Amino acid sequence: MADNPEERKEEQKAAPAKKEVAQMKAGDYTLHLLLQKAKDIAVADENAINVVIEVEVQDKKESSAEKGNVTSSSVVDFNSHVFFELMGQTVAKLEQTKIVVRLLEKGYFKNSLIGMFEMDLSFLYNLDAHTAEHRWVALINPESEDFSAIASYLKLSANVYGVDDEPKELKMDENPDSDDCLMPAALKPKYEQLRMYIIRGEHLPRLDVAMVGAGSMDAYIKCKFNGKKL
Repeated sequence: MADNPEERKEEQKAAPAKKEVAQMKAGDYTLHLLLQKAKDIAVADENAINVVIEVEVQDKKESSAEKGNVTSSSVVDFNSHVFFELMGQTVAKLEQTKIVVRLLEKGYFKNSLIGMFEMDLSFLYNLDAHTAEHRWVALINPESEDFSAIASYLKLSANVYGVDDEPKELKMDENPDSDDCLMPAALKPKYEQLRMYIIRGEHLPRLDVAMVGAGSMDAYIKCKFNGKKL
């Protein structure tokens, strides 16, 4: 800490400004979600099922198109936009509003829950540009025997805006390696450490023969785990 007043002023200027909490005002809002894809879906015994995504906000429900022949190894592309018009909202109601996303197995007479995720509308509004973009969310099933088990992962984008806000265009993610994941508050993650030891490489091809005669190569190892390159 600087003792000189002028130095303290310079330090205060250099310090990053704290992000202000965005206050939602009473009025009309639009909520836009882009449901992108789902993976690692909990499907028993490799059965093929039909699935659909349902989003509920203030007792209003919107759904994606139904996708068929889904197994636990499937990566299901939905590319589905859903919109909610929230008119005449009070501040209290906005602060209490939750966005509930459910992945359902489509049945003949009744759909069954595979997994769900919920987010506060105010949390979304406080993100940059009031937008969560290309986020993986972990789905859990509170009706299952193991409440802590992840039932699926769902990638989505979401944007909420009022009359004084600028809406953001939501597009499909062009980066398949993105791994920014939101976990349910009820889920307690267990952290593990992965260690790899590279001992040696043998029988590597000889390159640059035309340039150096005997031939050589500059070898290196690249690893990729959970979307991260090492």
